[in-house]
Amino acid sequence: MFVCFFIKALQVKYICREICMNAGGKMNIIWVGIVALTINIPLGKWRNRYKKFTVIWWLLIHASIPLIITLRIWLATPRIYIPLFIALAVLGQFIGTKLHTEKKDTN
Repeated sequence: MFVCFFIKALQVKYICREICMNAGGKMNIIWVGIVALTINIPLGKWRNRYKKFTVIWWLLIHASIPLIITLRIWLATPRIYIPLFIALAVLGQFIGTKLHTEKKDTN
């Protein structure tokens, strides 16, 4: 069962990579930016539940960085866009925090 899942994951990986590589470099930048933003929204929600400057709080802030770096290298996006990806990750954390506080206020 695990082998079937692994094979499917590899097939999806190669299909996505082919789509991204054929679409051009600008599409790769958009994909990494979307991932940086969307991954950090739930992390920002979860981070808001913990006390500031604890280990879990710190890990939730930095949890998406290995994924974003790996995706950036895998899609061969230029280094000049790293500040954009960092800004989108921070924006995702901020949006997630605001969503969590708004939900808390309505209850």
